[in-house]
Amino acid sequence: MALIFNPPPNWPAPPTKDWIPQPGWQPDPAWGEAPEGWDFWVEESDLASAHQSHADEADRTAVLSSETEKDSAGTNSYAAVSEAIRQTLPEDQQSSPARDEATGSLRAGSAVGDTSDDAATVPRVTATQPGFTSAYPGSSAGTYANGGGPTGPGTSNGAAPYNAQPAGEQPKSKTGLIIGVIGGILLLLLALIVGLIFIIGGISYNTSTTSDSGDSWFSDGTDNSSDTGNSGSADTPVYSGSGDSTFTIEKPGGEDSVVWLEYTFTGEDKYASFNVHSLDAGGETNNSVYGSVYSPESSGSYWLDSNLYDVEDRTTQLVIEAEGDWTVTLHTPDKAPALKSEQTLTGENATAFRIDEGAEITADIGFTATDEYGGDLEISSSTGLVDDYEVTVLHTSLSPFKGSVTFPTGKQYILVEPYAGSWEIKAH
Repeated sequence: MALIFNPPPNWPAPPTKDWIPQPGWQPDPAWGEAPEGWDFWVEESDLASAHQSHADEADRTAVLSSETEKDSAGTNSYAAVSEAIRQTLPEDQQSSPARDEATGSLRAGSAVGDTSDDAATVPRVTATQPGFTSAYPGSSAGTYANGGGPTGPGTSNGAAPYNAQPAGEQPKSKTGLIIGVIGGILLLLLALIVGLIFIIGGISYNTSTTSDSGDSWFSDGTDNSSDTGNSGSADTPVYSGSGDSTFTIEKPGGEDSVVWLEYTFTGEDKYASFNVHSLDAGGETNNSVYGSVYSPESSGSYWLDSNLYDVEDRTTQLVIEAEGDWTVTLHTPDKAPALKSEQTLTGENATAFRIDEGAEITADIGFTATDEYGGDLEISSSTGLVDDYEVTVLHTSLSPFKGSVTFPTGKQYILVEPYAGSWEIKAH
């Protein structure tokens, strides 16, 4: 009858009764050492009696001494036990046909080369099988012989006794990958935050720079054009320049007076524009004058401080934004044209005129847009008194337009503002 492998009582049972250790196999150190003199190969019929005979010797089982912890090949003591197990296997049950001149039957605790007559001799195998470093290969069972194990009933210290993890193929942790992904996201968010800071900072800087330079409609109230001075007289101040400018004005009738403002503009090209608006003593836009002209060449007029809400809104500065050369002339109100009965006024640009005290004027109004996309016309009236609201007399976007209006009685300051069109006012 063939011999079968007989595991020590403190080792797990092999996957099959005809299991044979392969070259290089080593028992798990957690199993403990085999009892002194343990028979690794017995007849199948003698398996039970072999366990019983060695049960009484359990108290005498000795741990391999430190002198025998490594064999002659430099491996650990379990490598010697593995060699001993294979050398006690009969030749006809060997997995390798190789032979060694030194033969014998070894028992656990004996040195390699000891002989015995109770088992057939086998060749000494020194080849190493890659992959398995512990436990029986080829099985998923996890029970120990006699219902126990070295670390407790039915356990193998957390490792499957037959299917050990092949060396060099340990499971790879995903922690590094997760940390890398999170780190990448955080770096991206940081880059976006830094970018937003630069963008917002740039916008704030540009806004501040524009305001301080006087190139914006919202000036800081300082005179930023020292070379734009009055080239006229105290009765008729004249200011001229090229391009943008902010300057302090001298009112010909005094700081509390209404002013008739005339302008001329010659643009750099056919797309040039001219804009004028007024600032109070605090440098704030007071909307007394807020005019825009989109024409390469233009002339017209506005009323200044005829429609204020508060005395503190009096105009002290003008802001010009122009793409070309310009001239602004200031007059007292009596220099403006007066609309009287049977009189006709025409134009294509903003025009300011007056209606004198006691006059009652009804006029026919005509308007024709000069742009293919249309235009509009607005006529407003104000009294020149503080906190006396401006009145819109007419506002139309019809073209051609023909209608009739009656102007308010009393002293009135009238402003006609067309957009892309020509107008006519014919008084009755």
